[in-house]
Amino acid sequence: MPETWDAITQQEEQDLTNLMSEYDFAIKDAERFVDMLQQRLTDLDVANVETVMASEKGAVQLMNMLDKAVEEISKIDDRLNLYEKKLSTVADAVKIMSRKDSLIQIETANVQKLSEALENLLEMQDFSDDYVQLLQNSDLTNDNDRTKCIQVATLLTQALGVQLQPGMEKMAAIRQRRELLEQTQKSFSLRCKNFLSSKFLFHSQEYGDRFELGGNELPRHGDKIARALIPFSPLCQWLKVSSPGHFREVCQAYILQIRPIYAKEIHGFFESARLGVTKGVATMPEKRAVGSVSTLNTIRRDRQSMQAQSMSNVADYDPFSLKNSTKDFRTRCDKIFDRVLGQIAPTVREEQLFCVNFFYSLEEEAITGENAPESTESIENFSSSGLKQMLSELFEPLDSDIKSLIVHIKGVDPFTVLYLFVRMSEHTIAVQNYGAFLNKLFAGNLILLKREVDSYVSDVCLRINEYRPIKGRRVGILPFVNYFAEFSDEAEMIFDKSARAVDLHRVYKNLVAAIFRGIEQCAAGMANDPKTPHSMIRLENYHQMHHIMGIKKLTALDTEKQEARKNYNAAKAEYEREYCGFPFERLHAFFERVDELRKRLAKDEDVQFQSDCSVIELRRLVREHPPKEVKRGLENLYKKIEKHLSENSSLTQAIWHDIQTLVIEEYERMRKLIEVCYPNSNIQLEFTVDNLLDFFTDTAHDLFFNLDHGYAEGLCRGFKSGILKSADYHNLVQCETLEDLRLHLQSTDYGSFLANEASPLTVNVIDDRLREKLVQEFQHLRNISYEPLSTFLDYITYAYMIDNIVLLITGTLHQRAIGDLLPRCHPLGSFEQLGAITVADTPAQLYTAVLVDTPLAPYFIDCISEHDLDELNVEIIRSTLYKAYLEDFYNFCKKLGGVTGEVMCEILAFEADRRAFMITINSFDTGLTQDDRAKLYPTCGHLHPDGLQELRRTDNYEAVRDVASRYSQYKILFDGSGTNSGDKTIEDRFFEHEVKLNMNAFLRQFHFGIFYAYLKLKEQENRNIIWIAECISQKHRARIDNYIPLF
Repeated sequence: MPETWDAITQQEEQDLTNLMSEYDFAIKDAERFVDMLQQRLTDLDVANVETVMASEKGAVQLMNMLDKAVEEISKIDDRLNLYEKKLSTVADAVKIMSRKDSLIQIETANVQKLSEALENLLEMQDFSDDYVQLLQNSDLTNDNDRTKCIQVATLLTQALGVQLQPGMEKMAAIRQRRELLEQTQKSFSLRCKNFLSSKFLFHSQEYGDRFELGGNELPRHGDKIARALIPFSPLCQWLKVSSPGHFREVCQAYILQIRPIYAKEIHGFFESARLGVTKGVATMPEKRAVGSVSTLNTIRRDRQSMQAQSMSNVADYDPFSLKNSTKDFRTRCDKIFDRVLGQIAPTVREEQLFCVNFFYSLEEEAITGENAPESTESIENFSSSGLKQMLSELFEPLDSDIKSLIVHIKGVDPFTVLYLFVRMSEHTIAVQNYGAFLNKLFAGNLILLKREVDSYVSDVCLRINEYRPIKGRRVGILPFVNYFAEFSDEAEMIFDKSARAVDLHRVYKNLVAAIFRGIEQCAAGMANDPKTPHSMIRLENYHQMHHIMGIKKLTALDTEKQEARKNYNAAKAEYEREYCGFPFERLHAFFERVDELRKRLAKDEDVQFQSDCSVIELRRLVREHPPKEVKRGLENLYKKIEKHLSENSSLTQAIWHDIQTLVIEEYERMRKLIEVCYPNSNIQLEFTVDNLLDFFTDTAHDLFFNLDHGYAEGLCRGFKSGILKSADYHNLVQCETLEDLRLHLQSTDYGSFLANEASPLTVNVIDDRLREKLVQEFQHLRNISYEPLSTFLDYITYAYMIDNIVLLITGTLHQRAIGDLLPRCHPLGSFEQLGAITVADTPAQLYTAVLVDTPLAPYFIDCISEHDLDELNVEIIRSTLYKAYLEDFYNFCKKLGGVTGEVMCEILAFEADRRAFMITINSFDTGLTQDDRAKLYPTCGHLHPDGLQELRRTDNYEAVRDVASRYSQYKILFDGSGTNSGDKTIEDRFFEHEVKLNMNAFLRQFHFGIFYAYLKLKEQENRNIIWIAECISQKHRARIDNYIPLF
């Protein structure tokens, strides 16, 4: 046997390597190395033998266990062989039993099939001839007969539905019987079809005779058609199962009869809706018109007439305004559209439930009004195509009529599609569980309206893109920017709490983007226009857009708002830099050259040695810019800004404030350059920073007027709007009694100021209440006023103080009790010392004891004398006080300056001249000398000085008329007056002219004159009312029209 060789393992190789590495033997020591290896191997063999000897007991035990295991395996093997023999016999028995069970099952199935075949055969043969006669001859209108017919017909259907074996069908008897049953079924189904068709015809004709058109509601068929037909639904259900062809014909017969009714009703309903849109107030009349053709023709003619009237105003159409039609009109259209949609859903829902009950009954149970489910989703699921198709044919004109109404409303006012879109969205959500037909109908029109909204917005954006302002005119706020304010106002109201807010945000973004492009295009188109700088167009309109988006809190436009703010700031900076300039332009240009020279020269002091920037040139320019010249420059600058800005623009203050900062910065820069470049020249600008600040304050007086007095002015203008108009006076003069007068005044701004007065009403009571109301309004204005307005209002009350003093003195002279006189004093002229006037016997005593601490003290200096108080002296005191008062009031208004000075000085000058004329006329035939008369003339009127001197020398009325003829404004008044009966007196003419001046005061802005004018106009109105009341009370109606009209 050849010797085998085994390779050493990797571990053995590693050990051998380690062993050899421990020794560094040379070749000569190889024998000694071999000997050492042999010795080690011998040691290993001895160790192995010892180990084997030590484990001999364990090996013996292992062998014994293996022997026992072999014995057990042998036993198990024998037992398994025994079991195998026994199981072989059981398997044979199981196979035999399985074959027997299969045969039993086959036998049972055969018996069952035979039994079923016999039962089917017997069931078909069991349909008696009486049943056939019943189906052919029964009265279907009779409930009992109809019920029996349905039961028999159901048995007939079941009999025909029997499944026979192929062999049985060849049997002659069976075949004949089946043919008889089929013929019976066809005959009865045809009879049912004709019967149901006749019922549809009968009820549709009966309903059509009572057809009503033009009402607020779309008619319902439940009571008049559906309730009468529902008892016959079992016949239709049987037809659906037994004769699908006849069932379809029945459905078409129903559609053929009912669809025209719906078509007339829907068309009339929508005609009425369209007429309501066009007519305005006459919206959807409550009273219905009976008949169809004539009513439709009448409605159509009315609608065409209204459309013709609306089209006549096309020339006035403003593409950037929502005021082409009123908001009330759009709201009315929204209500009409809401009512239309609200009528459609119940009507379709009712018809849908009837069709389900009559034609497409659910397998579980028919749906009636009592047990109708909230959702018709199951209805659509079980018969989606049939029911949906049937409803589509029944309501065929509905979709087109809805679209026609939308187009009609859009044609009148395109903006109204936003109302319709939101309303349609609400109704689409409301009917989402009402079936596929309504869902498709409303969803389709919702998509249409969404497209209409997009089309409207696109059209607006296109018009914005095409708009160009007219050159040579002030542009101001562009019309499409104002349009966006109107649009956002109404759109926020329309989409409030709506689920379509996302669509509104999308519309906003499209509009704002178009507006921003339009602003840039308009600004670019006006680049070289001298009337409105292009930067001003961008400045005003971006500011307005930022204001609109901010005040409306349009959070969806935060990015656009920031962009508008950024563009506004850029445009403002450009405008201030390019167009505003400075009130000292030549100085500014000089120091610009100085800055340029400083950059080129080594030293700043060298600038003064340049010819164009010399000290002499600087001195000349400084002399040319005194404070007065700088103020004039600021005034021109302010006028330029006002000319560029829109009227009543709120940006004036912001721009003026920036200009003030720039001017002061420029002043400081020029002063610093003088110190640096012109040392030791002792040159200083002739105006200071304080001068500039004063100039800015004086120039922008109107600008800052609203800060302190804007609310009071607005309130006063609001009071003025309540002054009676010509129509009110026309109604007043028609009153027969003072009670009628009270009732009419209640319909004006006077309201219920006489409501608490007991009957019978007197003229004195009316006079007192009118005065109280006027005083309350004036006192309220006085309480909310600031200086100098409060002082101005105090000046107005001084005239009433004078009248009160004269009244009390005159009453005392006539021995009247002070208690009777004080209530007659005007409340506006009351003061604490008023009741003590009666203690004075002379003007000096009156002054020292009573008036020294009142505002009238300065006016009383010229009245002091030792003469006793008599009637002549009292009138002289009155005239003297009025002279001093008017002159003082005139000087105060002149000092205020501005529009207040212009308006009030004109009014007070007329008042002064009127007093001069009346003093002259009333002094004839009295003891008053010409010199005494001249002392009473106010010197603040147009007559001063020449006219007053001529009046002083007159001694009759014609001489006074001759003096007045030299002044055009007074010549007209004297020419229109006379002394004959029926002529207007000169006093009446003066009152008329005063009314005209006071009315003109309201045409100006930012001044105090409107407060004086309002009080005088209300006094004249009170005089008019009292005049009319006196004429009514005294039944002297011939002169009731002799009042002075105001507006």
